[in-house]
Amino acid sequence: MHTISGEAFDAIEAEFRARRNTILIGRLRGQMAVVPREMSDAEAIATIEPLMGDAKALGFAGDDNDLLRFLALAFLPDAARHDRLLSDSFQRCLGDAATHPSDRLDFAYKHIVPKAIRFRER
Repeated sequence: MHTISGEAFDAIEAEFRARRNTILIGRLRGQMAVVPREMSDAEAIATIEPLMGDAKALGFAGDDNDLLRFLALAFLPDAARHDRLLSDSFQRCLGDAATHPSDRLDFAYKHIVPKAIRFRER
């Protein structure tokens, strides 16, 4: 039986993350159309990478569509993401462990995201 050294495992994990991030950014640009055109792939990856742990902890990482919808929230207008009322609403909604992750995202996209998008128009 062969064993993988710590260095080899780290390299494999880094390669996996790089491929995953490239695929996710491609889908966020194409399917979701949320990444600003002027944002480079490196900037977009830097935006979503810190959220991967949250996605897993909140139950969104197990389903590709849930993961994409969760990560897309990172590209809402800055003013919306920093608005106390909207931020509190997102936190309560997305963190509700009693509700299925897909249902939490459905609620957020139906009731909170439209308000956040309006910040772009201000």
